[in-house]
Amino acid sequence: MGEAQLDALTGWPFVWSASRLKDSTATLAEWGQQDQVAALEWLLQRTGSDQVVLLGHSAGGQMIGLLPNHHRIARLVGVSASTGWFRAMRPAFGLKARLGLRCLVPLGIWLKGYAPTSKIGLGEDLPAGVARQWGQWCAAGGYATNAIRHQPEEDFHAKIRTPMTVLYAEDDDIANSATVQDLFRTFPAAPKRVLPVNPSHHGLKVLGHMNWFRSSHQAVWPLMAKAVRGADD
Repeated sequence: MGEAQLDALTGWPFVWSASRLKDSTATLAEWGQQDQVAALEWLLQRTGSDQVVLLGHSAGGQMIGLLPNHHRIARLVGVSASTGWFRAMRPAFGLKARLGLRCLVPLGIWLKGYAPTSKIGLGEDLPAGVARQWGQWCAAGGYATNAIRHQPEEDFHAKIRTPMTVLYAEDDDIANSATVQDLFRTFPAAPKRVLPVNPSHHGLKVLGHMNWFRSSHQAVWPLMAKAVRGADD
């Protein structure tokens, strides 16, 4: 079996101008059902491989259950991948996230026509439809399963048998043991492994949700590379 590596399917793949964000009708589900599907097909065609290894950060590693071509993924490595379920977060941060995504973001959308998430420390600004759905999924738990309720022909979660490894930092406010397990429960048939990472064990003061791919935090890169190779501990 030929394998290629599919890198950089990160949580928020585009940085757009405010005018383009206002015009975007994209939803978070479409990023899985269309964008990730297309990226996977492009890589398969370009490399001639039978399958690929998917390395995805945050949302990039969470939506395989929406991909009709999921069987072309030999192995999934999710970095900071979880459901971000409000109820499974530490209470203080869960309250902050709920306030941001369910109150401030809708207000920002009403005022600007897009979600100014960068202003409240939630990554890059997002299309309105993406941000609304993100908040809905985090409130409900189960992440992308909320997009395809009552649509069994578009729900592949129970069919996934791709081995999954999720790495999360122990100082991550979003991806923690409970939110990772909430993600794992949506893939009952898949072999699953979780690797919590203590930043101090790698000479780092912080790692959190967003720092994994920064050159300043390359001490954790071998962990991701090992997971991509499918190497045992």
